[in-house]
Amino acid sequence: MCDPAINHAKSVVELLLAQSQEKYKKGTMMFIVSITYTSEMSKIDKYLEEHISYLDKYYEKGSFIASGRKVPRTGGVILATAGNRGDLEQILDEDPFKVHHLADYEIIEFIPTKSAPELASLVQSNG
Repeated sequence: MCDPAINHAKSVVELLLAQSQEKYKKGTMMFIVSITYTSEMSKIDKYLEEHISYLDKYYEKGSFIASGRKVPRTGGVILATAGNRGDLEQILDEDPFKVHHLADYEIIEFIPTKSAPELASLVQSNG
């Protein structure tokens, strides 16, 4: 017999996966964005809440898939999807860290050919 809390958690995960598959459509390009701080941490921390709000906005729109701090804390990484590199550059131009010249951004474009089953909608065929 399954615990009701576990069943509820499974339902929530299934719902989130279904929603993510709707957001992350085939035909979009995938990117890894490597952010490197160029300013002292006190300035980064000053804009951190704005940066988090910016991330939330683009998670909601389906542009960001995952993100986090580098270890050690010298910057961050964003896994993103966009129609093309120019679209992503416009999104990144809104990041408070970029607006205030606190970080450098390296964009790596790639074509996903394998994934975990939950992210299969991101995989592009070889055709």
